[in-house]
Amino acid sequence: MTLGDSFTEGYPVYNGKTYPDVLSELLSNAECRIKVINAGQGDTGTDQQLKLFTKYILPRLKPDVVIWSIYTNDIMDNIEKAVFTVSDSNKLVPLDGPMSWLSIRQLIYDNFPLPAPIKKESYLFNLLIKSTERLQRWQVPQQFKKNDEAWGLQKIKLAVEEMNRLAIIYGFDIYYVLIVNQSVYLEEADPLNWKDDARAVRYRKIEAMLHDHVDVINARFSNPYMRSGMEDENPAGAPDIFADEKRDGNVFGDRHFNETGYRLLAVKVAQRLRLIDCNMPESENTLSGKSK
Repeated sequence: MTLGDSFTEGYPVYNGKTYPDVLSELLSNAECRIKVINAGQGDTGTDQQLKLFTKYILPRLKPDVVIWSIYTNDIMDNIEKAVFTVSDSNKLVPLDGPMSWLSIRQLIYDNFPLPAPIKKESYLFNLLIKSTERLQRWQVPQQFKKNDEAWGLQKIKLAVEEMNRLAIIYGFDIYYVLIVNQSVYLEEADPLNWKDDARAVRYRKIEAMLHDHVDVINARFSNPYMRSGMEDENPAGAPDIFADEKRDGNVFGDRHFNETGYRLLAVKVAQRLRLIDCNMPESENTLSGKSK
């Protein structure tokens, strides 16, 4: 089972070329038959993914292997869409009912005395709903008020610890994949213009934290931007692994993989699982052979 955000879900590919699709294709050549279930959900962080896994997946399925992809945006998603918090004893605890700003927003929406069509079209009503996002910081614990990103990061660490505990209880193998943000490649290729990009900084924080706690599959590939000059978004060199602006509306520096990138990711994960022959066709080795 693959768990994660839109990189696992497969945005903007969705045509049988996503990383779980390719992983299934690669594993079909193994001696045993492998079924890959894609549980990726876009616009989620480890908070939402852990809740999805524990509340909806584990009661229904018994996965043999769980591959959990972690991405830079998880820090902010864990703040803005929090469903867990950190207790005074440094435990991950649910934010349920009135403790969750999402619940408050839904309560206002459901009980406001307007017909549904008007709620949908009313500018003022939607402005009211939008204003509830200010409550995001309200639920940040006092010890993290001055640095809410530390809260988001700590919840990734605790979610990993909880998943390790669940793996022992339910008897599945757990692997973690760290997706390298596009801005990291840009920073390496053009440090003058991309130095200390916030997304690259968050990536390094997650990388350092995970390095101390789990053995991570680091999804880092040959840098497609490594050349002299940065005249365009798709310079010559290593194969471009990111979607362009026509396919991915996110800003340059925060875009998703294209088909090449997702295939590279699938090959790296498959090799790590040791369920396919590492002496793959030359085309596959070319894509993944130099990545660390």
